[in-house]
Amino acid sequence: MITIRPSTRTNDDYRLPVGIFNAVRVGQEEIVAGWQEGDEKRAKKLKWGRFFAEVDGQPVGYAGYEQHRRMNHPGKLWANVNVLPGTVRRLVQIAHATEVWGERLAYGTLAEGE
Repeated sequence: MITIRPSTRTNDDYRLPVGIFNAVRVGQEEIVAGWQEGDEKRAKKLKWGRFFAEVDGQPVGYAGYEQHRRMNHPGKLWANVNVLPGTVRRLVQIAHATEVWGERLAYGTLAEGE
């Protein structure tokens, strides 16, 4: 099961995306302190946030969104998604199964116990 949750901005919630970022973007290593400092220096009027994807309680990816000073428009946000190598296929399979089950539930074709 995929769970999406917002960042709580705790130390653990900084270690998670930095670890995923470093696994995905080899050679562009980041550190937790750098992310914390960057978040603290953000302009207060600009929107931003981070979400985590977990499969069976294990973090597998994160997504972030933000406005930039140069792009300060209420309807425009920059977004990125990073997923651990080797989990993309599993996430797609779960998302597809969830969509199929949802459609079957909506149309009453899902048998009990499936």
